[in-house]
Amino acid sequence: MTQPFGHVACWVDGTAAGTVALATSAALWRRVQRLREDWERGRGRTLPGAEPVFLLDDPATAICEWAGREAPDVIVVGAGAGRAPGRDVGNLADELVERAPCAVLVVPGSPGP
Repeated sequence: MTQPFGHVACWVDGTAAGTVALATSAALWRRVQRLREDWERGRGRTLPGAEPVFLLDDPATAICEWAGREAPDVIVVGAGAGRAPGRDVGNLADELVERAPCAVLVVPGSPGP
């Protein structure tokens, strides 16, 4: 299985199949936890003083919910973040500007000269 899942539900009924289902769901959850820890360690080394946060679910929703809890002064996002190539639908920057509970700074998607 290569697809990580953030929220895993499992039906356990006491049968052998239920036991296998429980073991499989636990393995999926552990894989997500390892991915999260690896990501946080990797990002943490490159951002001195920063506290990386691994968010799951819809990016705009997850970021806005996190910002509501943590109350940052500003969210910085690259222009075009979350946008499928050639499409405007799903533009994370636009969604954050509309929904974030704090200021949003949108920076160019590629470095300037």
